[in-house]
Amino acid sequence: MWGGRQEDRAVNAFAARAAGDALDAAGRTHTGLLRPANEDSLLCEPPVLAVADGLGGHPAGDVASALALEPLADLAEQARAADGPVQADALAAAVRRGNARVHEDAHANPERRGMGTTLTAALVAQEQVHLAHVGDSRAYRWSPNAGLERLTTDHTPAEEAVREGILSPEEAAASPDRHMLLRVVGTEPDVEVDVPDPVTLAPGEALLLCSDGLTEPVPDATIAAVLGAGPSAEQAAEALVAAALDGGGPDNVTVVVAWRR
Repeated sequence: MWGGRQEDRAVNAFAARAAGDALDAAGRTHTGLLRPANEDSLLCEPPVLAVADGLGGHPAGDVASALALEPLADLAEQARAADGPVQADALAAAVRRGNARVHEDAHANPERRGMGTTLTAALVAQEQVHLAHVGDSRAYRWSPNAGLERLTTDHTPAEEAVREGILSPEEAAASPDRHMLLRVVGTEPDVEVDVPDPVTLAPGEALLLCSDGLTEPVPDATIAAVLGAGPSAEQAAEALVAAALDGGGPDNVTVVVAWRR
């Protein structure tokens, strides 16, 4: 199941749960406490999971995030129907098709010119997780022994300054440049997609995809504690959104959690 604009109007949230191949996955999105609308979308269709955060301050962010996920939803359907494993490069290819779809729609609809979105996606193939990433939504792995490990790099000037040794991670977290995106889906005809090295998701470990509506108000230690306590993906997803709201809910917040059982 996937969505973002498709919300339960009573609670302004969307939740999905799926189980298969010993994987328990759930997603949840919420407008937050300060934004007038939710421009995030999510995909929770194992073996494909994704989070997209439509650009604030630009037109039709909700349209951009939903369109960008359509090729990934197609990939999920193909993967479930395939006899063997899906090629890892299919994930990045689907992100690039999403980029083209958003860009073409913006040019066909002048009122949407300039729309774009972040996109962080995962393909879970048995115990291997393949990632494709553009923007500042994030992927994390949590394990009982190693705790919370960030798997993606934000495409922002602040993050570049950390890599170059100009800023510490703590300084970057307070930098005004932390919200300035250097790379997004949909604003240009082509996009460079980060493809980190695959990681293993062992039994008892969790994968988290999230928009910055979670990571801005919620410290890593709290995220790790929630995942460590979560008896199910759905309960962990709900608890993470609740933590973001407790932290002020300054932005739309979206999470997808997947546990390897």
